[in-house]
Amino acid sequence: MNWIKKYKLLAIEALQFNKQLCIEISDLWQVLHLTFNSAQNHQINLELLDKIPTLLKTNWPLFSNKEFENTINNFNNLSTSRPDWILWKLLKSIIKYTKCLSNIVNIANGYINIGYWLSHFKISSSIIIPKSNKVVYNSL
Repeated sequence: MNWIKKYKLLAIEALQFNKQLCIEISDLWQVLHLTFNSAQNHQINLELLDKIPTLLKTNWPLFSNKEFENTINNFNNLSTSRPDWILWKLLKSIIKYTKCLSNIVNIANGYINIGYWLSHFKISSSIIIPKSNKVVYNSL
């Protein structure tokens, strides 16, 4: 069975400018350039921004050393590496040292406190394992 078979993805709507689709990045840059040039000498009404509702700030709970250690230790040493290519086996050996564990947890909690989300947490890889009774993956 071919596990890497291409499947048709769900249809999406492309960006349009003057009834032309912006499919290529060069098209998008051209649209941005034209839009900027047409708006360059116009007065801007910033009151429009006041109408945008502000989102409530989410208070994320901080990590504890034990919680972090338990989570890391639950990962299989043979599972795929993360985006930084540090293997789980290596990370498990590092956090055995209390000072290292505390430093890693302090760094993670620092990011939570300042509200910065690392790009590693914004990237994911999905491997779709086809089911024998489902041929098409672009429908629910």
